[in-house]
Amino acid sequence: MHNHAPRQANIHGVLQWQKPSSIRYKCNVYAPFSHALSKVGIGMCIRDEKGRFVLAKTEWLAPLLDVDLGEALGLLSALGWVRDL
Repeated sequence: MHNHAPRQANIHGVLQWQKPSSIRYKCNVYAPFSHALSKVGIGMCIRDEKGRFVLAKTEWLAPLLDVDLGEALGLLSALGWVRDL
């Protein structure tokens, strides 16, 4: 569920969403960290080739993890979720 095209930045250096081919979906993963709650939030959103919303999921991981581990566990969770769909 990914696009093999590399990420592309606009003229301001900001990454922009790249649409997948017409027979694929794209799953974006977001991992915010809350020191106040001592947790990592995981947000996952699936969109079609036109950027239309298809499905989303959120979850929390505790305790608070370092950024690399939190993002890796977010990706692992998203892969498991998509596999189970």
